[in-house]
Amino acid sequence: MQVLEEVGLPTAHLQAKGVKPPIAEHFAFVITVCDRVEANCSIFPNATYRWG
Repeated sequence: MQVLEEVGLPTAHLQAKGVKPPIAEHFAFVITVCDRVEANCSIFPNATYRWG
């Protein structure tokens, strides 16, 4: 959010959204906001690349 605001993009309308299977099966890249999220929400079985 901070980066978006720094470059002048509005963020007031943005909100977190969940991803549910079977859509989650199609993600190859996953970026989580913290290790706790990765440990508790590992619904991305085909993710080859993970950052968090």
